[in-house]
Amino acid sequence: MMTLEEINDKIANHLIEQTVQALNEKGQCSYLTTAGLKCAVGCLIKEEYYDPSFEGVSMVVPRDDLKDALYKSGINITDHKIKILLTIWQGYHDDQPVFQADKVKAKSQEILKAVNV
Repeated sequence: MMTLEEINDKIANHLIEQTVQALNEKGQCSYLTTAGLKCAVGCLIKEEYYDPSFEGVSMVVPRDDLKDALYKSGINITDHKIKILLTIWQGYHDDQPVFQADKVKAKSQEILKAVNV
C-alpha cells in the first residue's frame, strides 16, 4: 500500500504533468476521460480496475466498488487520513482549470499539513 506522502506526491506530480483538468465531453470532471486524462483521484486507479460507472461519484461518500478499485490499486481507502486527502485533492482538481507547478506544490504541502493534524 502507498503511504499518505506517496499518494500526495503522486497526485501533485500527476497534476503538474497533465496541467489541465480531466473533463468529459459535457465539461464535467472525470476520473478518466476518453482522451486519457485523469483527475487527482483517477490517477491512482489502475486502468484494469477503472469502471465508467465511477463517473460522478464523489470521494465524500464513495461507493464500495470505487473504494475496492482504489484498494486494489494500492490505496488504503479505509485509512481516514487517506480518504480526507483524496477528498481534498478531488475538490482542488474540480476547482482548477489549469495546474501550475508552483501552485500545485504549495497546495500539496498545505494538504499534507492539514491531513496530518
